[in-house]
Amino acid sequence: MGAGGRVLQNVASGWVQFALQIGVSLFLTPFVIHRAGLAAYGVFLLVESILGYSEFLYLGLGSAISKYAAHYRATEDLEKMRRLGGTILGMYLACGGVLALAVWAAAPLVPRAFRLDAVHAADAVFVARIIALSTGLAFPASAFSGLLRGYEKIAALNYLKSGELLLRLVLIVGLLQPEGALRTLAGVSFAVGLFGSLSRSLLGLVTLEVLPDPRQFRWATLREVSGFSLFSFLGNVAERILFRTDSIVIGAVISSSAITAYAVPGRLIEYVRQLLMRFREALQPTFAVLTSRGDQEGVRSMLANTGRWAAVLVLPLASMLAFGGAPFLHIWIGEEFKEAPWILGFLAIAQAVRAPSYACEAVLWGGGRAGLIASLTVVEAVANLVLSLCWVGAYGIVGVAAGTMVPSLLLSAIVMPMLACRVSGLPLPTFLWGTWGPTLAAALPMVALHALLRPGTTGGVLDLAWRLAVGLLAYLPLAWWLGLNSADREQIRVRLPRRGRDRPGRAR
Repeated sequence: MGAGGRVLQNVASGWVQFALQIGVSLFLTPFVIHRAGLAAYGVFLLVESILGYSEFLYLGLGSAISKYAAHYRATEDLEKMRRLGGTILGMYLACGGVLALAVWAAAPLVPRAFRLDAVHAADAVFVARIIALSTGLAFPASAFSGLLRGYEKIAALNYLKSGELLLRLVLIVGLLQPEGALRTLAGVSFAVGLFGSLSRSLLGLVTLEVLPDPRQFRWATLREVSGFSLFSFLGNVAERILFRTDSIVIGAVISSSAITAYAVPGRLIEYVRQLLMRFREALQPTFAVLTSRGDQEGVRSMLANTGRWAAVLVLPLASMLAFGGAPFLHIWIGEEFKEAPWILGFLAIAQAVRAPSYACEAVLWGGGRAGLIASLTVVEAVANLVLSLCWVGAYGIVGVAAGTMVPSLLLSAIVMPMLACRVSGLPLPTFLWGTWGPTLAAALPMVALHALLRPGTTGGVLDLAWRLAVGLLAYLPLAWWLGLNSADREQIRVRLPRRGRDRPGRAR
């Protein structure tokens, strides 16, 4: 299978997993809120946001193992692959153990730091300890995941993630009750995390030709990848601030209930971001292999195509969320979030503008330019945090959303594409026009129809569905003929099942 075919397979499996994630979340979010209550759910989100910073302990090595595994696979250097896997696994075993012990000891500080009431204080400590234990166990499994990504086994990883989603759904529906809801959610998170860690490790054991062994740990290997991993670490820190600090800012300045009022509409935008993250994840090893083989023409062609694909994908989602997200939340959750239209509008614009940058990041990542990605992400994250802190007092959670949008508009539209085009040799005007020219032409009628037919919060599901469907139906044929080129359309056609083709005895 060629590079384009592998990318399509990996991206398609990610989208299937993404669709399942949306379906499970659409069902579970109101279910959990109604069973646990707004305040308890806000506490759970707060603890998850805090422990999300445990990703820092990966030290950027997750990106490094994928990058170097793809490089060693392209150059067929199995000895270096063996040392790489053993070194990363050894580091992750140590980091996971340190995390579990540190959080277990520090968990009692959480209720005091965020002024939690006595009802939720003890549960918050329990939740922090259990999720930290699950996260600690996930560290060594990540060594297998990194190698699998380097071998472009992303589709298999996506199928395992789908299994985790289904397990979470079954356990929460079967076990969650109002009494002890926080502890139940923590127990489910632990069980699902353990399942994910074991299944990824088992997949690595049965599919990888070179298995990670901590006895192969080498300081020289760690030094070799440390430059790339350092920049990846800085980028991960900045990305965590960029996308995960909002709940902490809101919880510290306003209340835990306000976290839920922001996180629920923000969850819809998070789906879009996760879709784009899977898109980038599928592209990264492919760009790394093309770069290692010196196929610069392949890099340019892939960048031009994937930037356009990202825009074609995200624009209809952003339009539907901006104009129909608030009524959907009212139908979905059963409560009206008055700030939701502003939050959804700001965050949808930010993700729409950012979409082609995910392809640009994959190019820079594959070319070993992690420092450029980290520097830009740090600038955006600092600007996001500063603006959110400045505006949350005056504008509440809407100010936090605006603080996310503005840096994205300033940095993602030009700077990231400019750097990617410089590395690949693709002219910047060619990339920008090829990405935005045809896709905006295809999307403008849809956006106009969504704005004209914008639904109110009093309508039902059918009223919302037909209004959004009108714009989407106007977009699809235009996206097919304007947003995709002839090669894109042919690749899609050859992968569609053709009924009756090659049946025995059928005339050819």
